[in-house]
Amino acid sequence: MRAEAHALPLLLDDAALAAVLDPETDGAALAAHLHRDPPLGWRLIAAAQRLLRSAQRIEHVEHAIGLLGVSRAQALIRQAAARRLDPRAPGHLAFAEAVATSLLAAHWAQACARQDRRADHASVYWRTARCGCAQWFWALAEPARAQAWLERTAAGERGAWLERRWLGAPLATWDEALACQLGWEDPDLLPRAPSCHPGLLRRAARLAWIETHPPAPDADLGRWLHQPALAPRLWFLLAREAMADWHGPRTALLLRVLATLRGWRLDDTIAFAHRHAAEASRGLTWAAWIGAPAARLFWARPPARRLAVAPQEEAATPAAAAPTEATRPKPSSELAPAAPAAPATAPLLPLADFVEACQTRRFATLAEFLQAFALTLRQSLGLARFALLMRTTDPGRLVCIAAHGFGAAVQPRRLQVPLAQAPLLARLMGQPGAFLRVAPAQVPTARAQLPGPLDSELPAGGVALATLTVRGRAAGVLWADAGTWGQGLTDAQYQGIKQVTPHFARELTRLLVLQQRRASQPAEGPAG
Repeated sequence: MRAEAHALPLLLDDAALAAVLDPETDGAALAAHLHRDPPLGWRLIAAAQRLLRSAQRIEHVEHAIGLLGVSRAQALIRQAAARRLDPRAPGHLAFAEAVATSLLAAHWAQACARQDRRADHASVYWRTARCGCAQWFWALAEPARAQAWLERTAAGERGAWLERRWLGAPLATWDEALACQLGWEDPDLLPRAPSCHPGLLRRAARLAWIETHPPAPDADLGRWLHQPALAPRLWFLLAREAMADWHGPRTALLLRVLATLRGWRLDDTIAFAHRHAAEASRGLTWAAWIGAPAARLFWARPPARRLAVAPQEEAATPAAAAPTEATRPKPSSELAPAAPAAPATAPLLPLADFVEACQTRRFATLAEFLQAFALTLRQSLGLARFALLMRTTDPGRLVCIAAHGFGAAVQPRRLQVPLAQAPLLARLMGQPGAFLRVAPAQVPTARAQLPGPLDSELPAGGVALATLTVRGRAAGVLWADAGTWGQGLTDAQYQGIKQVTPHFARELTRLLVLQQRRASQPAEGPAG
């Protein structure tokens, strides 16, 4: 794989770029910003490395800035700023997601090094941050295929399997060679890459500390666990799985492996991973285009893959692709994941029955719950569409986590709504328990208070909007309407939404929490 360091887009936003180029900035402030743009940090490390003899190594970006000086480092950053992240440019969103994955792994690895009181924790960060660098360049070299990779992994396919099918081997196979080619690493000093064979991962996972203290690993497994290069590799594998599905079985398996490696309780390992995902997401403004690591904790799981889909009706499913603005390139029909469909002869589900099912916690999975809700809205209220716009880690932004009936314009994990551009929704989010009925005569006014594509999706017949309240706080907005060709929203439909929303919000919250807990259950599948 050929690559040039200068080809990577700069990720820092305008405010961060202005801060790093400020003549008054110092080395520490500059380094702090570069931690949020690992490719840019590695550009400076490589430049500093060229000033040293081959036997000497630049260990981290602070070391590089100290050698280059702030002024020279700023000059290199100005050169890099000739190419900035453009969410509409081919491959840029796939590149940003790949970097976010590497950054998440680096935060975890450095946090462990700090807990272990290691003096080289900064070096640990940067060595781990280059894990996955082959995917950075591949996203830009083959943007169409990288986009397909994102869509298919978000739908539940294995990233490593796709890479083997398309490239003959996982992308990570080229990480070390690429790092040496770019001058980031010395091939003579690289530690031997550890094996992460699925059998070894399963053996280590079975020794995770869950209730009673587990037995010590046998000699062979112990030697494998004590390889110096293993921990960064495992954190990177976990980051890859978590960015696709925080609550999936492969994520759970890797959390158990890392619990064994660290000697921690599994619950503590999960809490550590969540806490430092939030740390990694702080200040990561460019991740708003793809979904920050911590924001993905609140995403619904991808739907189970189906072999066949009934064409007559699209059932509501949890989110299934990385979020971006609605201008993100649309997937081709052959790559887009199929949503599970409601049976053609689905039984009638009256509103009262759905409310009772929520009250008695009858739903076992989020997908089952959302499918039942879609049927209830259509059969009991005559409402063809709904969308869930939920607040995640960014209080100023709502993310669509589920949608039914909208088609390509409103898709889970793709649509994000800045509240600053949506006064209509912002008012609702400021009033827990609030409801709003937009009548046909009010549609033009309401459209003016919504960003695209929601403005054009608001049908002429109006919409019912409800604030989803969790523990007294507004957590999101439920949007329900009769569809593009539906009649005006009736009072009975609006009252039905008001009746069902509190029960819907409680059951939605319970199932999201249950989904997170299931991540800690035993998982035997391979995670490599």
